[in-house]
Amino acid sequence: MNRSAAQQAATRAAQASNRARTDARIDELEFLVEGGEALESAIARLGWTASAAARALFRRQHRYAREAERIAWARRAE
Repeated sequence: MNRSAAQQAATRAAQASNRARTDARIDELEFLVEGGEALESAIARLGWTASAAARALFRRQHRYAREAERIAWARRAE
C-alpha cells in the first residue's frame, strides 16, 4: 500500500503526539508515586488500566514496569 507524503507525515505526527502524551503520563505517574501514592491507585488516578500502564512502561524499560505488570495480572485473576 503506497501512501502519499502527506499521509506519511500525518502518521508520523500522530505517533509523535501519542509518544509525548504517554511520556507526560509516565512523568505524572512518577510524581504521584514518589509523593507517596501507591502505584495501583496512581495508575487508576491517571485513567490508565493496569495492563495499559504496564505495556507503556515496559516499552520504555521503566523501573515501575514489573510492579505494574504484577498489578495487571492480579486484576486478571479477580
